[in-house]
Amino acid sequence: MLANGALLVGAGRPTRIMSQAIHCEPDSLTELLATFPLPVDFSGSMTLTGPWRLTAPQNGALFGVLSGCSCRLSIRGTEETVAIVSGDFIALGPACGGYLSSDAEGGTIAANEAGQHSRNVSRTPLTSAGDSTRTRFIGGTLSFTGREIHPLFMSLPPILHLPHSDIENLPALGSILSAIEEEVSATQPGSGAIVSHLAQALLIQAARLYLGETSDALHGLLHRELGPAIALIHNEPEAPWTVASLAERVNMSRSAFSASFTRILGVPPVQYLREQRMRTACRLLQDSTIGLKEVSSRVGYDSVSAFSTAFKRYSGTAPGDYRRRDQAASSG
Repeated sequence: MLANGALLVGAGRPTRIMSQAIHCEPDSLTELLATFPLPVDFSGSMTLTGPWRLTAPQNGALFGVLSGCSCRLSIRGTEETVAIVSGDFIALGPACGGYLSSDAEGGTIAANEAGQHSRNVSRTPLTSAGDSTRTRFIGGTLSFTGREIHPLFMSLPPILHLPHSDIENLPALGSILSAIEEEVSATQPGSGAIVSHLAQALLIQAARLYLGETSDALHGLLHRELGPAIALIHNEPEAPWTVASLAERVNMSRSAFSASFTRILGVPPVQYLREQRMRTACRLLQDSTIGLKEVSSRVGYDSVSAFSTAFKRYSGTAPGDYRRRDQAASSG
């Protein structure tokens, strides 16, 4: 019997174990992840030694916690660097323009490639300084299909850095990291599936810490009326959307749609559309096989000059310069 209790029959007398249904109130993050599962590509523990540079896979994301010696986060095309120390959580979204590297840089390593070739596990505690020549990165990568990224990353900044001081009071996170290492080293049947789920839990914990109890973007994506309109913007950025046409697609008046969108998302529909087109353009520019004319067309611009003006206003640099800087950083 499973409804109110389970009956276990063994060598001795049958034992009845009473169970109680657990009811959790729905929330935006849970609903989002149920609707859009996280596309985890690699999960585990990477060990990096010597000079190295770690990047997210193309059209994907990298996330995890650093253990061992410190490294640096660099922003492509700028001189800006941020120190990443043991215990810090870092997530690099698509086209974020950032990469992790040792103090003495080496060749570029895609995160999923590093994971495939280096899964050695250190038993030292996460907070330990560890070997001064070795860095461990515990986490995973996600691969996005087509032109769109996972909706969760629409709510996170392109580079999410949570210092150890911000996450040290989350005991669940430490337990997840330890469990990942144990499963990777155990290599038992089903370990891959368990590690994948644990890596997702790691990312969700960090996202929950950053997002807090509410998130305008999450609420917008799951909003009964606004959600479909936001999905249209993300799925078809090249379409000639206007406030009126979007409002019509979700059966709302223009004024009601604009007011509701601005209230929930924090920006007017036209601004949200413009910024999403530029985020899409940043990802497309990373692929050198796509010409500027095609990039312009795929984000809704009839001419390269109009697109270039809009892109420079958004990023501070021309599309061609952005692409050349990205390629130079990737080959460095």
